[in-house]
Amino acid sequence: MSAAFHSLTARVMEAEHLWRPRPFASRTLQWMEDWPRLADELLSLSEEDVSKLDQNPLLLRERVPELRDWVDWWESELDSHMDEKPPPALPHTMRGIPARKREQIEWFTEALTQQTNLNKNESWIEWCAGKGYLASALLNRCGIQVTCLEKSARILRAGEKHRAYPGLTYHQCDVTKSEVFPLLQHATGVVGLHACGTLTDRLLEVGIQAQIPHLFVSPCCYHAGAGNERIRWSTHGKNQGPRLSAQELRLVTAETVHARSALRQRRKREMEFRLGLEEWRYKLTGEPEYIPQGNFSSSVFQNSFSDFLAIGCARLGIEAPTSQSLAETFRKAGQNRAADVRRLALLRGLFRRPLEKWINFDRVEGLRERGHDASLRTFCSEKITPRNYLIHVHTRGERTGA
Repeated sequence: MSAAFHSLTARVMEAEHLWRPRPFASRTLQWMEDWPRLADELLSLSEEDVSKLDQNPLLLRERVPELRDWVDWWESELDSHMDEKPPPALPHTMRGIPARKREQIEWFTEALTQQTNLNKNESWIEWCAGKGYLASALLNRCGIQVTCLEKSARILRAGEKHRAYPGLTYHQCDVTKSEVFPLLQHATGVVGLHACGTLTDRLLEVGIQAQIPHLFVSPCCYHAGAGNERIRWSTHGKNQGPRLSAQELRLVTAETVHARSALRQRRKREMEFRLGLEEWRYKLTGEPEYIPQGNFSSSVFQNSFSDFLAIGCARLGIEAPTSQSLAETFRKAGQNRAADVRRLALLRGLFRRPLEKWINFDRVEGLRERGHDASLRTFCSEKITPRNYLIHVHTRGERTGA
């Protein structure tokens, strides 16, 4: 695994100018000068083609064969896949679990049972458990006792109300605080299905410190809590790997394929509005460098573009358009630029998976440097969830408690 990780690091850094593009003053992207045919190909794509390529960016290789040198090296690199045989289904008596979440839990539970022998006398923890869906599945299938740790009292009460099973307990707990340690003293294992951002790192750090024998975590939302730079675990990652900010980490989870249609439309409208404002700012100032606009309330994008433009111009300290027809011109300019951005961003989509793989390789390598058995595999297909990586850690040393 170390050799594969080192190779992956080198290739990710070699391709940095493609997945982390820096704009020229001309408002084009750096790679467009080196790859003009690719830029022209992307900008000429139909909406139907954009939709297909967004679902599977690897199809770009068929249009531009030169891209094979950039992507073929990681596609088959060290993915230990789950068994093809579908896992046992959760019983119908376990109601209230959304269909997609239910399927994810079935595969996650199957992966866990394949990698460790569960004893009914054991006590496990579900990390950031929400309503305790995974915990109730483990209790039902394996007979183990499970404690759900969840920060939100409201969500916790909902879980207790609908899943008040013997052997399943709930604790309101902020896992980022020291209050978590007493609850881990007698745990055999900790599980986390889609622990957001640095909550995955926290699970691993706390589990190791408490010397819990087994840790199983599927990471998600890599940007959450990352701040200016994400945690790098391994020596090689710290010395040779990319420095990834929260903004850059959003690339990893940028898929819209699994989002609801209404959410995709809201994101599209927001991009068009923001880029329309940017086009107006550029027209007034002539300054090519993008100026961050900051966060807006989601309700702002439900209003007209003219209303948004007035709010955005006031925030940026520039004049607003003096007529409705002028505002309409820049609304259309924003739409056109958003369409170009979506097409050019398809190239970045090729690097979502290798960056995600690099982040998790880095975690596993760092854990191995500390002397723990750690492995990385996928627990289900990407069709079930694109966040399908699973880190398993078997800690070393005598159990002392937290």
